[in-house]
Amino acid sequence: MNYFLSISFFICTLSVFSQTGDKYFILLSDKTGTPFTTANPQQFLSQRAIDRRTNQGIAINETDLPVNPSYVSQISSAGATVLYTSKWFNAVVAVIPNPTVLASVNALPFVSSSATVNRLHGTIPKQEIEIVSSGSKLSSVNSMYDYGGSLNQIEMLNGVCMHDQGFNGAGMLIAVLDAGFANADTHSAFDSLWANNQILGTKDFTFTTPLDLYSSSTSGHGTSVLSCIGGNIPGQLVGTAPKANFWLIRSEFANTEYIVEEYNWVAAAEFADSVGADIINSSLGYNTFDNASQDHTMSQLDGRTSYASLAANMCARKGIVVCNSAGNSGTTSWPKITFPADADSILTVGGVDPNENIASFSSMGPSADGRVKPEVVAQAVGSVLASGTNNIITGNGTSFSSPITAGMVACLWQSVSNKKNMEIIEAIKQSSSLYTTPNNQFGYGIPDYCAARSILVGINEITANSSSLLSLNSSNPFSDEIKFSVNSTKASPVKIYLYNSLGALVFYDELTASSSNGKQIYSISTESIAAGFYTLVARSETGTVSYKLIKADRN
Repeated sequence: MNYFLSISFFICTLSVFSQTGDKYFILLSDKTGTPFTTANPQQFLSQRAIDRRTNQGIAINETDLPVNPSYVSQISSAGATVLYTSKWFNAVVAVIPNPTVLASVNALPFVSSSATVNRLHGTIPKQEIEIVSSGSKLSSVNSMYDYGGSLNQIEMLNGVCMHDQGFNGAGMLIAVLDAGFANADTHSAFDSLWANNQILGTKDFTFTTPLDLYSSSTSGHGTSVLSCIGGNIPGQLVGTAPKANFWLIRSEFANTEYIVEEYNWVAAAEFADSVGADIINSSLGYNTFDNASQDHTMSQLDGRTSYASLAANMCARKGIVVCNSAGNSGTTSWPKITFPADADSILTVGGVDPNENIASFSSMGPSADGRVKPEVVAQAVGSVLASGTNNIITGNGTSFSSPITAGMVACLWQSVSNKKNMEIIEAIKQSSSLYTTPNNQFGYGIPDYCAARSILVGINEITANSSSLLSLNSSNPFSDEIKFSVNSTKASPVKIYLYNSLGALVFYDELTASSSNGKQIYSISTESIAAGFYTLVARSETGTVSYKLIKADRN
C-alpha cells in the first residue's frame, strides 16, 4: 500500500460514530507545501490508474495531488473530525461539533470557505427499488450463456453477439457506487465472482451503521445493481459483464437524503479513479433533500453546478466512462434528469420496457444548457436481478438500465482496449437507434454494442449464426446503390448505418425487404453520398455484420 492510500485509509476510518454536530464541506485555498508531486504519482495513484492515463494520453496534474496533509492535520487540531478529503476540489469534509470549532476552522489561513451539508445522523426512511415479481426461468438462445429471464435485457443491446465473441468484461474494472450490498457475499448470483476473486474490495464514505456493506440490515440496492453486471446463475440470471472485476463503494445512506451524499459521491469517484477503475456505475441521483434549503433547481442541470456533476466530468477527463441512471421521476413534478446525470462526457441512461417502449417513469432531458439527455436507454421495466434477500426478482427503474449498460461498455472496451473513453462513448451513441434524430426521452436511442465495435474496429465482423446473416451483393467499390440479401422466407427489418472515414454517421434507415427467389433483398440509394471510404453496419434479428466499402468517383 503506497503512502497516500495509507493516509486516506486512516482519514476515512476514524471513529466518528460517537461524534455529534454538522458535516461541513471546507474549501481550501491551495496545495502549497504538499509533499506530493506529479513526478512521483505512485504515492497517490495505483499503477492501474497511472496506466489508464498513459494509455489515453492524459497528463497527471495538480488535481491529482492529494490535499496537503498539514492542512488536514490543522483542521483536526482545531476540533473537527475529518471524514475524507477531495483532491479534485481541494476540500475536506469534516464533522464540526459546535460554533466555536467552526470559527477556529474558518480562521485557518488556508480555509477559503465552509458550508454545512447535513446532520451526522438521520432517520427518515425511503423506498429504494420496486419489486415486480419473482424471476422466471425462460429458455435461452443458443449461446455460450444460458441467460434465462435476463436474455431480453442483454439481447436488446446485441450483447449476446458480444458474449459469443468472447467479450464478457474480463480484465475491466468497474466501480459500483451505491447504498449497500446486502448479502452480496453469500448470494448464489455472485458465486463465480468470489470464486474467481473478481470482487477486489469495498469502501464506505457514509460513516453510518452497519459498517459491513454486506450486512443483511444494510441496503440491497447495490446488490441488485451489481447483479445486472456480474451476476451469473445459469437459466435465471446472467449479467452483461460476468467476468469483470469490481470495487463496491458505498456513497449513499439510504435512510436519509442530504446534500452531503453528493460530496460522498465525489470522494467515492476519486477513490475509484485512484484504484484504476475503467468504468463507474452510479445508479444514484439527487435533486431535492430532507433539508429543503439544500434543494437544487432544474435550471442548475448544466453539468457545472453540482459537485457530483463536476466530479463526473472530472472522471471523464481522467479517462473513465461514467454510466449514471437518468432517474425515475418522469411522471412527477420534477420530470427531468437529476444530478450528476446532467454531466457532460458521460453516459446518462434512461429506461425502456421489454418491448423497447419508453418507460413512463424514465427521467427526461435535455440538460439546462440544451445537451441531449439521456444519451442512451436500456431495459428498466421487468429487469431481471438479484435481491438483497437472496432471491432472483424483477424490478423497475433506471437503477437497472444503467448497470446493464455499464456491463456492455465493459465488454465493448475489452474488445478494443486501445481506444479512449470518449471514443467508446461516441461509438455507442453512433450505434444507437435514434442517432440522427435524438429526443428528450430516448436520447440517441438503444445502442447496438456489436455495431459499436464494428465502428471502432472498422473491419468485417461476423457474428453468431453466420450462415443466416446478411450478404453484400454490391460491388466494392460501389456506385449509386448498395444491395444486401439474406436466405430467409421472413421479411425482417434491417437497420443500416453508414459511417464516413471520420466516424460520422452519414446515413441511417430501417429497411424492409423485397423477396426474390427465396431471398430477402435490401437496397439503399447512395447517389447523394460523396466518394470516399465508408464503414457500413447492418443489423437484423439474425445478427450484425459490417463492411469496409469504397464509394467510387463517377469521374
